[in-house]
Amino acid sequence: MRDVVLVVHPGEEPFDVFLTAADTLLAADQFPAAVVSAQTACEVITETAIGFWLWELQLPSRGRQRLKNVLQVLRDSFRTFTLTNERLGRLYVALSDDPIKEHPFWQRYVEHERRRHRVVHKGYVTTRDEAEQSLAVAREFVERMKGTLPLAPYEPPGSWWEDEEASGLGGEPNA
Repeated sequence: MRDVVLVVHPGEEPFDVFLTAADTLLAADQFPAAVVSAQTACEVITETAIGFWLWELQLPSRGRQRLKNVLQVLRDSFRTFTLTNERLGRLYVALSDDPIKEHPFWQRYVEHERRRHRVVHKGYVTTRDEAEQSLAVAREFVERMKGTLPLAPYEPPGSWWEDEEASGLGGEPNA
């Protein structure tokens, strides 16, 4: 087994960090870990996108604390932020108007998620080819999700609930 070193650059999006980690793990022949890291990237960008689309509904105008509370309820309601969860998938489509499940990569994404589940819950050891397939479809998924979000200037929604001071979510509206 080879040692794996990952360098995270300031300002790098968390989902991109996990994709980079998946590349690094794949290069180090750590195929199951690469699959898990690729799926983590997908779940992180899903949570980011849902947070963004909720923000776009202008919930902050009705109270910034309310948005933070809604986001917390969502995180508490779903074990994972995967769009194969029927309820979360419907929420994402309703918020974003993005019919992601109609995209040509969707079935390969579902297969990747099943693979990740077998790795994590059954100890399945993936092959290089399977890990490469997972990473490829995770990249497609992340790129598709990025396409629904503003490119720049853009503050990741994740920071909105992690750092109230910086995000403006703390305190009274318009404070």
